[in-house]
Amino acid sequence: MRGRYSAPSSPGHRLGSGCVEKLQLLPTLWTIFTTCVGMSGRRIATAPYRRCGDMAVLDTPYQRLEASYTDSPLGEDDLLVHVPEGSKSPWNHIENLDLFFSRVYNLHQKNGFTCMLIGEIFELLQFIFVVSFTTFLVSCVDYDILFANKMVNHSQSENNKVTLPDAFLPPGVCRDRIEGNWFLVVLLVIAGVFWIHRLIKFIYNVCCYWEIYNFYIQALRIPMADLPYYTWEEIQSRIVQIQKEHQICIHKKELSELDVSHRILRFKNYMVAMVNKNLLPLQHRLPLLGDTVFYTRGLKYNFQLIFFWGPGCLFQNEWNLKPEYKRAGARLELAEKLSQRILWIGLANLVLCPLVLVWQILYAFFSYTEVLRREPGSLEPDAGPCMVAAISATSMSWIISCRRG
Repeated sequence: MRGRYSAPSSPGHRLGSGCVEKLQLLPTLWTIFTTCVGMSGRRIATAPYRRCGDMAVLDTPYQRLEASYTDSPLGEDDLLVHVPEGSKSPWNHIENLDLFFSRVYNLHQKNGFTCMLIGEIFELLQFIFVVSFTTFLVSCVDYDILFANKMVNHSQSENNKVTLPDAFLPPGVCRDRIEGNWFLVVLLVIAGVFWIHRLIKFIYNVCCYWEIYNFYIQALRIPMADLPYYTWEEIQSRIVQIQKEHQICIHKKELSELDVSHRILRFKNYMVAMVNKNLLPLQHRLPLLGDTVFYTRGLKYNFQLIFFWGPGCLFQNEWNLKPEYKRAGARLELAEKLSQRILWIGLANLVLCPLVLVWQILYAFFSYTEVLRREPGSLEPDAGPCMVAAISATSMSWIISCRRG
């Protein structure tokens, strides 16, 4: 009949059959979508499909991202804090909170950025003075003239009194004596390399502490001129107060003074725990002295180098224990690696022991000479043996520390 439409009888050409099939897939697609969204933003749901039997399955190469900080409090591992891009502060989501809070504490203890900067500069200048003045005393002074073992001809003056300039060698002779002493040249080269290393470290610290300086000024609202008048407890309370505004730590909604202290003292707490459990050999039985506790700065530095921040240490990212150290099955293998690392560090200590000992003697000499000049009473019979014993004990402690590694 004209003007009348008759639908085809074939199923393949039935009107709307494709739409019906697509509608039947909607529950499956909705399940896949809710599964992707339920991953809390940690899996990206934009990937091609693949056929699995008669059902479409999402095929994605993306993996679940692990948190960068595994010491999150219980119940807050999946805590997400949304901060709009425009309102993010420079201190939002600081990854290494241990190092950041330690620098905040150090800047407070050093009475501000300017005082810390001046102190670092004077330490560099002090090293130059000690090395250069020691070189001058060794190579540029004629001690025969200084101690009157050689007469000086004063042809232009009737005064035959020996003065200090008379014992100084000419610059050319001094330079030749320095170049002819190969051992002194090696020491000067090592000292120069060490000073360049300290200079690079100083520049790096200035750049890092400039951020802490801005943190005090902009976030804590504390001028550097007023910082010495603030106690550390007041600084901690301000850090706790600005957590909601700046979101320094994204793993917790709120910080406490205890959280800040734990991050600053993390490695020290580890050291205290190892001492309490008798894991560190600090107590020794010596002949005629009995049980003696031996724990010098050199030994402490070596322990920190082995466990915390040296090559092959137990921690990654300076705060998180490496995963392999959490597996009981790898204990023997890790113990063997730790033993080899301790052996190599001990050999390095043994090689550098003469240099360290010479530096300690020079540093003590230049540090206490001025004290003895201003306070001659320090060498009284009562104080003299104590000072000699202290200097001897310091020297012996460095020797033993270097030999034991």
